[in-house]
Amino acid sequence: MKHALVLAAALAAFGCTPTESMLVGRWEGDVRLAPPERQAPLSNLANGFAAAISLNVKPDHTFEMTAVLVPVEGTWKAEGRRVTFTPNEVFGYKGNDPANQGPFTLELSPDGRTLQPAVKSDRESRLFFRREAL
Repeated sequence: MKHALVLAAALAAFGCTPTESMLVGRWEGDVRLAPPERQAPLSNLANGFAAAISLNVKPDHTFEMTAVLVPVEGTWKAEGRRVTFTPNEVFGYKGNDPANQGPFTLELSPDGRTLQPAVKSDRESRLFFRREAL
């Protein structure tokens, strides 16, 4: 309970909206494989790759992500349930480094438990984030 009060106070201090407050915290990567790929020999590799991705969303509108040992830092902005993450630094390089593929947008699920690509298709495999267990 004490931790929840501290988090609520920190979010209020940074001026986060209710949707934004649902974003703040640690997220772990996961993958949803399309039906034909679920049986593929490399499906375990895809699951392992997703597990090696983590995202830390901070109340000051910055984020840190580790994608298979590659650190990424940047800023985020929420518009409704859609969240745009803009990397500023990838693997220690700032600016227009080729490793920086630019902003990416994810959508917060209504229950606040997952962040996933805004465009969804059951025919395509996709990486998403699940709120890390406390």
